[in-house]
Amino acid sequence: MNNFEHWEQKAKQFGTQIFATTKCKTIKQLENYAFSKHIKNNLNILEIGCGNGLNIVLLAKQFPNSYFVGMDYSQEMIAQARKNGKDVPNAIFVFGNATSLNYAAEYFDMVLSDRCIINIQNTQQQKIALSECYRVLKPNGKLLLLENTQQAKDKQNDLRECFGLTRRPNAEYNLFIDEAWLIPFLKAMFNIESIEQFAGLHDLALYILGIIALEKEPIYDSDFVKKVTEATIKYRELFGSYPETLFGQNKLFVCTKHDGLLVT
Repeated sequence: MNNFEHWEQKAKQFGTQIFATTKCKTIKQLENYAFSKHIKNNLNILEIGCGNGLNIVLLAKQFPNSYFVGMDYSQEMIAQARKNGKDVPNAIFVFGNATSLNYAAEYFDMVLSDRCIINIQNTQQQKIALSECYRVLKPNGKLLLLENTQQAKDKQNDLRECFGLTRRPNAEYNLFIDEAWLIPFLKAMFNIESIEQFAGLHDLALYILGIIALEKEPIYDSDFVKKVTEATIKYRELFGSYPETLFGQNKLFVCTKHDGLLVT
């Protein structure tokens, strides 16, 4: 089954439910929270690879004076997104491809990617998609790039091995991003304002500590993981940053467009 078939099947199987795009409600909660800390009202925002639209529905309700466009290459996902967003007036959902965005240059104030780029299974095409994000952003516009990197996953697996646990493989429909090319590529187009390890404590609890304690792998959305998720949010609200834990496979790259030379 190829990448497209996988997501079409997930959309048909789970429809408007969160499980169409993730196995884990708590990581989705953290992803939306991490995005929300960088969004404000009166912005024109695009999410590439929006799936069944749950990110945008939640964010559009939180920021009613911003306008959100969700785009996905799965017609079935877009159909489900439109159901989820039917009562959200400041959000629309459109069919499209992240490697060839059907928008004029400098159209959006902000572009979001929530594990979209890893679903492009060719490094050169991943770079093209990031270049498209740059193209459609206004000067000083922001890219919120929330993606899995191979380096982060390797750290998680290294710690698992220390406790006699097997290494978790990447899904066959994903190509985790190599930071060795990602960071210099981004810097050619953006100022990287921060790299946020928002999921570090969550993934440490889910994929390592919870397994050691309960001797079974992994229990998504257990009470333990829910409490760790709540603790992560409270920590961020209190201290202005996330717990310094390096074992989350997701990172949020907060990037501001500059006028440097675009590379491909």
